Order: sequence, then C-alpha cells, then structure tokens
Amino acid sequence: MDAVKVKVPAWEWYGWEPEELAFPGGWTVHERRMKGHGAPPLTSREMAERLETRWARYLYGSWPGGRRGAPSSSTT
Repeated sequence: MDAVKVKVPAWEWYGWEPEELAFPGGWTVHERRMKGHGAPPLTSREMAERLETRWARYLYGSWPGGRRGAPSSSTT
C-alpha cells in the first residue's frame, strides 16, 4: 500500500511552509480542525474589541496600576 501523506502548517516563524507527514498505507488518518478554522479573519476593529475584554487584560497584564493576576471578586 502507498503511504498516506498529509500536509500540515508549520514553521510559523519561517514563512508558514507546510510540512508533509507520511503514515503507513494501512493506517486510517482523519483530519481534525480547530474550532473557527474556516472563520473569516478578524478586522482591526474586531481585534481591538477582543483585546479590551477583562480576560485579555488579565492575560496581557494591563490591569490598572500594573496589577497582574486574576481579578478578585472578594472585598477583603
């Protein structure tokens, strides 16, 4: 049997050239895509809106006063 060949995106810092993976011919290979794979790219405005969310501010450390960490819901 011929090998099953699959191309996957790779080398994100070097031009996103696909890498070909070869599997034995007797294998059954299933493609699994991430949620949102076929979604259109975000516009600049949509990116800005998403980066202004509370969760994004937590991830990127832009809390008022330079605080980095999960927001606290307690008053103590």
